[in-house]
Amino acid sequence: MKKSVPGIAMPLFVLSLAPFAAHAAVVLNPTLVTGANAIDPAGEQTVDQDASGVTAEATLEAVPNFAAVQDFTGWSIQGTTNYVVFTADASRPDVRSVYGGQTGSSPGGATSATSLRTSPGASIGIDSGSTRTATLTLDFGGATFDGTSVTAFDSTVLAPTAVGFSVCGLDNVSTDVTVKYYGTDDTTLIVTQTLSKAVDPDAGDGATYGSDGYTGYQAAGSGVTGAIGKVVVTANQVLGANQGIAIDDLAYNTAGSIYYLTVSGAGALDGSSWANALPASQLATVLNTTMAAGDTLFIGSGNYGNRTLGLNTSGAAGKPKTVTGVDTGGGVPVFNGGNWTRTNPDAGQYSVIGVGAGASHWTISNLALRNCQYAVRANTSATARTGLVFRDLDIQLVRHGFYL
Repeated sequence: MKKSVPGIAMPLFVLSLAPFAAHAAVVLNPTLVTGANAIDPAGEQTVDQDASGVTAEATLEAVPNFAAVQDFTGWSIQGTTNYVVFTADASRPDVRSVYGGQTGSSPGGATSATSLRTSPGASIGIDSGSTRTATLTLDFGGATFDGTSVTAFDSTVLAPTAVGFSVCGLDNVSTDVTVKYYGTDDTTLIVTQTLSKAVDPDAGDGATYGSDGYTGYQAAGSGVTGAIGKVVVTANQVLGANQGIAIDDLAYNTAGSIYYLTVSGAGALDGSSWANALPASQLATVLNTTMAAGDTLFIGSGNYGNRTLGLNTSGAAGKPKTVTGVDTGGGVPVFNGGNWTRTNPDAGQYSVIGVGAGASHWTISNLALRNCQYAVRANTSATARTGLVFRDLDIQLVRHGFYL
């Protein structure tokens, strides 16, 4: 779940020293660029090689909701967990990134070197300074941001199906650069792409640090390979600080379809935005008919009374159906059975969240559940269930919290 932070201008860089990550930097709500040449626009370094096995740049840029971050001002060095967080767009995957293997006093971080970027603004530097392997890991998911720091990161949600970016300075390595794309479990390798060590054939854009490449992939599998959970860039013997390689124009699409629901609904009542939210009367339909694996339902503030969340269908491994409560101004959404009492604990509403036979791969978070016998109750079917995740549920005035 990504908490809304109203009134923050875009983009914003935040340095966090929260307990969740001892050293963390957040690039908050950066400007997104869409359309043709979102990756490698004119005016800076020009891509002159494509990675092996690549999905064409034009193909990715035509994917709906595909957009690039072109400025990484505020990105920090190795030893810091870097985040890109979009509180202004709950459907946009956030990014968690860590370095590995670099040496020197301040390796990595943002660089504005014109020979190491394909668009204006800072790119993400990867340095080493000795004969060793340096890595940069980009993990997609959902961050919880409290206005100051990232307090949690869920890598099981919001995985994009299309990812691409540029890699600059490809003569500053001893061997080829590899880019590995992993599935939504972050361990299943989908494809390995290679960018060749080479001098820059385009003298017109300044050939100081070598060739500039493009890597990109659109997932076409099923299950955990149906979307991209993680990307790892590996380079060997990247030369000294500020003379290494860099990645730029990190672009990807939103994850699955996003639906919005409020107590009364709004506008066109089609769930396409908060302004056109579905009404609560459509809750059962959107959960089990409208939503497909990988889709997300955001439920806005309000009291939903004795309505229940009946989970009778399934997402898929690595592509759960996700239901997230959002504080849209009145606190987290409340589901209140209303007729349970401590003096008669076996009477009243049976449950708020009901898990049907075989219902699997759901992620439910940030809801308040009240006044019922069971907050979350699976039926007695022997059919196996798997991939059920419940987090940040405020449960009060119930006899049993979970019965699964």
